[in-house]
Amino acid sequence: MNNRTKFDIFLVLSFIALGTCNYFKPKEKKEEVIVDNIHINKQPCISAINELLGKGVDSAKMCDCLIPRFYALIKNDSSLVEKFKSAWFFKLEGSWQDNLEQVFVACVKANIVDSSYKFNLISDNRIAFKNKLKAGFKQKKEFEKIDPERLSDCITDKIAGNITIGEFYSNDYFELPRFKKIIIDCLRQSTKTK
Repeated sequence: MNNRTKFDIFLVLSFIALGTCNYFKPKEKKEEVIVDNIHINKQPCISAINELLGKGVDSAKMCDCLIPRFYALIKNDSSLVEKFKSAWFFKLEGSWQDNLEQVFVACVKANIVDSSYKFNLISDNRIAFKNKLKAGFKQKKEFEKIDPERLSDCITDKIAGNITIGEFYSNDYFELPRFKKIIIDCLRQSTKTK
């Protein structure tokens, strides 16, 4: 047997061995959440959470929390359940969206792994942050002579890409030391004119 024949036999046996190893290698399980016998692939959720919140949360656990709770909100509406089967997450309307936002925040808070992780406020988060600030200013008597719109704009601009996930999902921005300093800086610019 010449060297060329030995080499050919070696190649054939190598391909057979590789094929056999790959055949018997355990197949990777697709990560999924099963809700009411509906199988939802977690990967799109994980990717979206990573893009939105970065390393601040455990995105896999976040999806384990979010997907079943989202389903619980819509399970009594057959058209929404059908939509859930194909695109598990979508915008809801009215009070349903408010409930979804509460579910989302609860899942974030339960799965924060680095409360000091800083992230940029994308437009939806920026608007939610600003609205939460405005609502807080309107409720506090000591801010009645302050224009809540201007004050929340000023604070939002100063925070910009420098907010931590722990600060953003805080229950009360007014108790955060760094925010107190920013609020004082912005107060001068936000006094209501008569």
